[in-house]
Amino acid sequence: SSDLSNCQSPRHARPESVTTSPGMVIPLPAMPAPGSPTSRVLSWRPWMMAFLIVESIFCAFRMFLILDIMGGFIELLCVGLGWYAWKDMNLSCVCYWGLLSLINGAFDLVKFIDTAVHSPVPIFSGQYSALTNLGNAVELINPILMLLSALFAWRLYKTQEEGESFSADSSRERSSFSGFNRRSFQTFTGEGQRLGS
Repeated sequence: SSDLSNCQSPRHARPESVTTSPGMVIPLPAMPAPGSPTSRVLSWRPWMMAFLIVESIFCAFRMFLILDIMGGFIELLCVGLGWYAWKDMNLSCVCYWGLLSLINGAFDLVKFIDTAVHSPVPIFSGQYSALTNLGNAVELINPILMLLSALFAWRLYKTQEEGESFSADSSRERSSFSGFNRRSFQTFTGEGQRLGS
């Protein structure tokens, strides 16, 4: 039986070791380590709250106006994660909020385009009721809003990254300058001499 196991065809042979990594599936940048957000990131906090307020309104429209319960529930999870990240501006949660917004917005946008292409009637029309046109507008604006939220989260990530690199460079410059001062300046240790002697 050992001879037969050694004579397996290459098609059925299993490799000796296969290493799999989640980063090999979708190439993504490393999530920032938990830490205090920089002052520049904190200055964007009101803008993130504005995004989340508008997202919450559109999520309510989606669930109670369009009656898209499943899609509204997924968006509700995304908005909830965003509010949790906004509370202390945790950059890891902000990145997860942006990633979920990107996925959700991309799928909703493709769904809207597919519906618009295959629909025998226009998406917006004066013959429709105001409620119908409002529902179609929500389906159009909502994925665009989610994609803008993902772009905003990416901007926060880059702002934090730039702030940390600037802080690291400044600390290195201060340490090198202080080391230079300690090496260059020393107290006088020789004997004094009087002029004219």
